[in-house]
Amino acid sequence: MTRASRNAWLPDWRNESEYTDHGDDLEAWAWEFLRRNPDYQANFARWAALPEEWTVEGIACRSPKYDVAVGDFMPMLYCQPAEDHPAMAGETVGDYEKRTGQWPETLYTALPIRWGIEQLQDPASDAVPATDIQIREATPPYQPFRPDDVFDFGPRAGMGMEWTAGRCLVAPWPEEIDHHVVTISFDLRYPIEDQLAEARRLLKHEDDPEARPWLTDAERQGPPKIRRKGIPQEKKRLQILRALDADLSGATADEVMAELYDGKALKTRSKAENEDEMQRYREAFGSWHKEKLRDAYELMRGRYKELLKWHQLPTS
Repeated sequence: MTRASRNAWLPDWRNESEYTDHGDDLEAWAWEFLRRNPDYQANFARWAALPEEWTVEGIACRSPKYDVAVGDFMPMLYCQPAEDHPAMAGETVGDYEKRTGQWPETLYTALPIRWGIEQLQDPASDAVPATDIQIREATPPYQPFRPDDVFDFGPRAGMGMEWTAGRCLVAPWPEEIDHHVVTISFDLRYPIEDQLAEARRLLKHEDDPEARPWLTDAERQGPPKIRRKGIPQEKKRLQILRALDADLSGATADEVMAELYDGKALKTRSKAENEDEMQRYREAFGSWHKEKLRDAYELMRGRYKELLKWHQLPTS
């Protein structure tokens, strides 16, 4: 991962009016962070630079840049080599397969899958690309559960889930979304009353925490608290994005403190001459700024996929 750089299309981080507040549109927020990722920008530039046409037997035609199929005579220029087997200059797919034993994918297919979107899009574009279907279909509770289904529910994968004849399948949402929410699927091939009784048992409240096997020990001890570590709350997303843009623009900590920190030290405390008070304020800002930048870079480098995965669910 290379460090992101300043792009001409970035808004002025000092001017909040240049930003779009996407509300609960998590796909739009995900795109805001992904488009700032320097590796994504490099991948798009690599794909965009491919020739639009090529010549086959003297006839100019549309190049494989937009093709999902791979043929022996396709230049490796249009394909993604295996991680440990780089392509050689001028090599065709057939040559590459004979030399390495690997069969590559086209960039048109491989790169969107890498980034979790249906099609690569210019980072300068404000249009929001569609989420890759594999991510959409893996999002409960909008897909049916079957015994052979495999889902990744984050750090608690597999916990609280079981399938036996005549029993409902229970899947807790990831802790960072809301650890109080579960998805329950019923098998209509078996008596429904037994499954409803099991569901009622599992959905008991705090008086019987043992009936909710997906809870951690800490959660069993007191009133539940909603935690959304993976997805920043709506009011914080714009702050995080502006902090990221400020860092990408090379802004100093004092500049960021003056513009973004909630306390507005240089404005609301302009009368405070006590150095100790200002030092405490700077320390508080430093903690705030580190948290925002950590969240911003994590979202940019890959955690934006949590926004894509859960874009259909309420988050605030």
